[in-house]
Amino acid sequence: MIYKDSASYQEKIKKEAEFWDSKITPYHYYDKNKKTERPVYMWDDEEVNNLLRGKYLFEIINTGKTTAGNVLDLGCGKGVLCYEISKGNKDREIWGIDISKKRIELAREFYDSRKDKQNLSKIIYKIDDLSLCDLPEDYFEFVYVWDTLHHIPEIEHLISETYKSLKQNMSFFVFDHIGKSKIGWLIYIVLWLILPTYDSYGEKIKKIVNKFFRKESIDKNGLRSPFEDVSCERIVGAIKKYFKVQSITYLLAFNHYLIPKLRIKKTGGLIKFLVFAENLLIKFNFLKPEYVYIKAIKQ
Repeated sequence: MIYKDSASYQEKIKKEAEFWDSKITPYHYYDKNKKTERPVYMWDDEEVNNLLRGKYLFEIINTGKTTAGNVLDLGCGKGVLCYEISKGNKDREIWGIDISKKRIELAREFYDSRKDKQNLSKIIYKIDDLSLCDLPEDYFEFVYVWDTLHHIPEIEHLISETYKSLKQNMSFFVFDHIGKSKIGWLIYIVLWLILPTYDSYGEKIKKIVNKFFRKESIDKNGLRSPFEDVSCERIVGAIKKYFKVQSITYLLAFNHYLIPKLRIKKTGGLIKFLVFAENLLIKFNFLKPEYVYIKAIKQ
């Protein structure tokens, strides 16, 4: 393990935790009335998030709910998925692990405040560095990761620990970011300039000028964590090394940037065409995907 005893790593992982602590928003995540005025990312708009990632999100939730034994969420954040999955079998444990102390505190606070807690699975939240974690052996019957692995520098250590902790013939599901699509980004920029968005055409021209002549980010909110994308190109290989992959789906090259910003009906014909075109281009290898959804088992 190359990072464990490094002073620079310890400083960097501290900043990683502080970064995610700082991303705690004023509203509570579970507030269904929350609405972002001008969405930047797909997770800013529940309708868009469900359109682009909902199929995979709900499969993870439903698999977790129907799992008889213990379940593990790696990179649980505020515990949203842990809570949803806890509505299944109550005679088991749901573990959620995250580097952010504030997010874990929020998750614990929400879970402890539930009046129906006696009908839920027991949720155990832990603050830990997933690059250095030591998981119990043969303890879980389902492990999942939602958009976290690309932040883990010691990805192979985490995958090996996941393998150790999972019971034989049990499932490991992963939805994660696997790198940037340069052509996808260019398609996004062109369509963003042409189509009606929450930014006026004047604002968009100004942003392009700032981007290419002043080297400013087009998305001002696009701050990156210290370990952003540190392992994205190693995720698929690490999982294949330890697990039997049952299915793998590659997706999203430009629509996750574009659709949240469009000032049009998200269920209209144009949106359906954009999703269809992107999937087709990825399927025939004309576009590099930025995300992957993997379903694997321990054998």
